[in-house]
Amino acid sequence: MVREAAQRGADVVMLPEMFTAPFMLDYMVKAAEPYDADFMTNPLSETPRLLSTLAKETGCYIIGGSFPEAIKPENADDPPMIYNTCLCFDKEGKVTAEHRKLHLFDVNIPGGIVFEESKKIKPGPPQLSIFETEFGRFGLGICYDIRFPEYA
Repeated sequence: MVREAAQRGADVVMLPEMFTAPFMLDYMVKAAEPYDADFMTNPLSETPRLLSTLAKETGCYIIGGSFPEAIKPENADDPPMIYNTCLCFDKEGKVTAEHRKLHLFDVNIPGGIVFEESKKIKPGPPQLSIFETEFGRFGLGICYDIRFPEYA
């Protein structure tokens, strides 16, 4: 679909949140991938490598929605945790911005819905994630991040 968007004239392609896994915490943890400076040569970093390759191939900026980024546990007994990570790529396939969801959504309504991101997701660092293009400046936030006026 990224290729199709580029063929139709898109200059910027934005993907949805957690586009690589069902939006259920256990599935996100199972689908987690590492991300670091060596993502292009790390066979386990499939999503970052694919998005970089697509950006370069299509000549589009790609705002990579988000994917579950694996976090190395501090202790062997720690449960697996992830970041909800958005990577942005320029037209040459280089990472131009990184954003890890900062504001986690926890809801527990007695007799109703229970969804606690903080059980499996760590919040990202409290920083603004911004990148420049010839079309203007883009700021990043993932889902619940935009509910915080100080950040948004």
